[in-house]
Amino acid sequence: MKSFIYLSIFALIFSLTTFSIQDANATLAYQSTLGETGITGSDNFHFNLSWNVVVDSSGNLYVADTDNHRIQIFDSTGVYLSTLGETGVTGSDNAHFSGPTSVAVDSSNNLYVADTDNHRVQIFDSTGTYLSTLGDT
Repeated sequence: MKSFIYLSIFALIFSLTTFSIQDANATLAYQSTLGETGITGSDNFHFNLSWNVVVDSSGNLYVADTDNHRIQIFDSTGVYLSTLGETGVTGSDNAHFSGPTSVAVDSSNNLYVADTDNHRVQIFDSTGTYLSTLGDT
């Protein structure tokens, strides 16, 4: 239940127009920001149309960074961990995305990426290893 509340609160303060993600606790007190408000970019600490965020059971954050064609992964304190996809490079193979807009995590921490412009869902395990694809490119 705590994770559901956390995600619900997180979704309330997520902003598409400021290119940053803000985090709050259960009382809606500001805690942190990922990215830089109003500044787009392609390094590990900026986003270019951050569309969706999900939190896994370990507290890791997965950000669908749509116009950078990647998923950015941060730990529960906001420290950058890794990237899925190649920043700024679109593609239809298993290592690339084209406009990913949404991410989801299941109970095994498998990551589902809605790879919108490729009309598919890419599935990765908790280490970022490709597992399978739903749909065709």
